[in-house]
Amino acid sequence: MRYYVESDGRVFLVPREGLLDLPTKDELPFDVEEIASLAPRAGVLFAVPRLDRHPEAWPSKDDLVASACVTPLVREAIHAGMPRVVVEALCIDRERILLVRGSRGFPAGFSGLGRRRKMG
Repeated sequence: MRYYVESDGRVFLVPREGLLDLPTKDELPFDVEEIASLAPRAGVLFAVPRLDRHPEAWPSKDDLVASACVTPLVREAIHAGMPRVVVEALCIDRERILLVRGSRGFPAGFSGLGRRRKMG
C-alpha cells in the first residue's frame, strides 16, 4: 500500500530509485489520518498528516504534475485527488463562447478555444 499524503497543497514523497515516489506506511515519519482509497489506482490511500507545523519543505502538487523527478504513480495520484478548474472564466454571446485559460499551476497554458455555433 502506498500513501498519498497531502497538506495545504504540499505532498510528502520519498526518494526511490532516483525519483520521488509515494511512501509506504513504514516510510511515514508522522501519523496520518487515512481518508479513502484513491481511485483509479488500487493500492493508493489518500491520507492527511498530523503535523505540528506547515509542511513548507514539501513540494507543491502544482509543481509535481509536470516534474520529470517523480514516478508516474505520483502524477496519477495527484490528478485523481485534485479536481482542477481549467477554465477560469466563461463569456457567452449570441454567436461565440470565450473560455479564459488558467495562468498558474497545472492548468497554465490550457485553454478552450471558442467555436462558432448557432445559438438559440
